[in-house]
Amino acid sequence: MNGKVSEELENKHLTDGQSLILKRLAGTELGVNIVICDQDFKLGELMTLSPGSVLIFNTPETEPASLSVNGKKFARGDVVRVGEKYGFQIKELMN
Repeated sequence: MNGKVSEELENKHLTDGQSLILKRLAGTELGVNIVICDQDFKLGELMTLSPGSVLIFNTPETEPASLSVNGKKFARGDVVRVGEKYGFQIKELMN
């Protein structure tokens, strides 16, 4: 388990039982999705797509993306480039 996660769990003032359960669950993998736009397209538009096609979204570039965990919105933020990979910089955690 990630040492940082263990340390953060210990600092939450949980009972020993709660802490043990959360430590065991902390290693559970969950599906994560980043959504930059949620938009409908006509079937005819989608049928014309081919390699090299570009979909243009109505969402402004400055609009934050959302991060969902197991289908539940978890955070809003920005898609960023980290070297040769993409990352997600959290700006706001959702309730």
